[in-house]
Amino acid sequence: MVNVMENLGNPFQEESQDLLVLDTKEIAPPASALDALRRAHEVGQLHFDNFVRERLVERTKPLEDDIHRQKLKIFGKPQKVPGKGANQVKSLKNDVNLFSRLYIGCQNRDGNLKEFFQHENQASPLALSDGGSIRQGAKSDLLVCLEDVSQPRSEAPATSCIVLDGAVIVQILKPATAKTFNEYAQEVFTLYILSKFQQTTRLDLVWDRYLPDSLKGTTRAKRGKGVRRRVVGGASIHGNWASFIRVDDNETELFSFLSGTLQWLMKYMQQKPRAPHGD
Repeated sequence: MVNVMENLGNPFQEESQDLLVLDTKEIAPPASALDALRRAHEVGQLHFDNFVRERLVERTKPLEDDIHRQKLKIFGKPQKVPGKGANQVKSLKNDVNLFSRLYIGCQNRDGNLKEFFQHENQASPLALSDGGSIRQGAKSDLLVCLEDVSQPRSEAPATSCIVLDGAVIVQILKPATAKTFNEYAQEVFTLYILSKFQQTTRLDLVWDRYLPDSLKGTTRAKRGKGVRRRVVGGASIHGNWASFIRVDDNETELFSFLSGTLQWLMKYMQQKPRAPHGD
């Protein structure tokens, strides 16, 4: 027990109001988890009352009959976001119903169908809206346009400073054999950052901020919801890395954890005594 608390943290010192698993640090969704816990006593009491009534009072079931478990989904799987095809089918069905009613109305009132179809029938222009949300594009489509105005270089130019997007690096660097966040920070992420100092003497690492009213919010919503997990050094990494980094809170805690690891490493390297010349 002492070893577990030293590696994963003391659960009695947890200051947040989150309901989490002690070993994996997986956080239960607030709505479903609280609802299941509040109903636990009510469900158990009802189960007990049925047992007494059916086996002892009415005697309609034998005492040896199986008692089924009440599986309260506290740490349930996240709900999947409907795909693009399902949203398009739903939008088309709404259009069919709308056109049918308007077409019948135009026939009864001698309306001009050509003039009718000249107007927008959607709340937002189709060029900007995709089923009620903003239409997205692929960034790679811009490469074809940029190739015409840019000339490729055979060698990378000499630089004195490199600016890296930390969120992109996290997307690229998978945990591989790393089992915990400490192993990922030290054996995967930190080694990648240190390798960049072979090309420059200064490196700036920039992290994303997730604003609620940002245009990127629609893109993140389309990716779906993953499993919420507390990011601490001794906690195990979720098996599905893509599902883990879909959650904004997971990425925010991961960015802070990786930044703290790099800051500790930089201070250690600055305080480490240099070897004398000739050694």
